[in-house]
Amino acid sequence: MQQALAGGTAQLPLAAGRYVPQPRRTEDAIHSGCLQAQAGAIERMFRQLADQPGALCLLGGGAADSFAGLLEIPIRRVENLALSGLGTIAGQTAAR
Repeated sequence: MQQALAGGTAQLPLAAGRYVPQPRRTEDAIHSGCLQAQAGAIERMFRQLADQPGALCLLGGGAADSFAGLLEIPIRRVENLALSGLGTIAGQTAAR
């Protein structure tokens, strides 16, 4: 997202900002906005299953730690989520 803003918008830098709830610098506003957008998208998708018993959001990937603290839903951080999922599917397939 940050690269798209820097490349497609005049005079917006591709610079390292930091997350702050109410940013006062452009770099911080870009960084904070991107993290909030990711968190909002995840929470929006989670709402579709939030009423199911034991609903839980599994977070994986390198950027997960940067926005996990912004989420207001039940989460579990899982390393190698894609590989774990493939292992589960392979185990179920073998059992059939």
